[in-house]
Amino acid sequence: MKTKLILSAFALALTIGLSAQNNQNSASDKKVKTEQTENTKKQQREFPSEKMIKELSLSDKQVQELKEIRKEQQATREKMRAERENNKDNQTAKPDREEIRKERESHKAEMDAKYKKILSEEQYKKFEEMQKKDRKGKKGKSHGKRGTKDGQKENK
Repeated sequence: MKTKLILSAFALALTIGLSAQNNQNSASDKKVKTEQTENTKKQQREFPSEKMIKELSLSDKQVQELKEIRKEQQATREKMRAERENNKDNQTAKPDREEIRKERESHKAEMDAKYKKILSEEQYKKFEEMQKKDRKGKKGKSHGKRGTKDGQKENK
């Protein structure tokens, strides 16, 4: 009887010890994954990316010019975002969706023209293909727990 009791206590202690060790490992795994995600996001923000530089065979001058264009583009986006925020407060001056769409299209056309000036025809074609692939990849990504792969809502 004492042997069974001692063995049971030993098994319980071993189980608790292993469980605690697994929790520590999962916490460190989460930390590593978070760091990897942050590094990936940082790489995505860098423009042009190492992949783009390599695939398009960009010169140092082209890289610098593209970085300048990206800075302009981000400044324009921030300006447009600020204007939209200001318009949220002022209910009477809301721009309609068509107006916003046209503004975005004209901005995109401007940016494309700038890219064409910097890149050769062949580089620009590859650049467009890369952008299309990126857009296709983003469209298929899940958005949290809104739904499943089938598009049906999750039941809790």
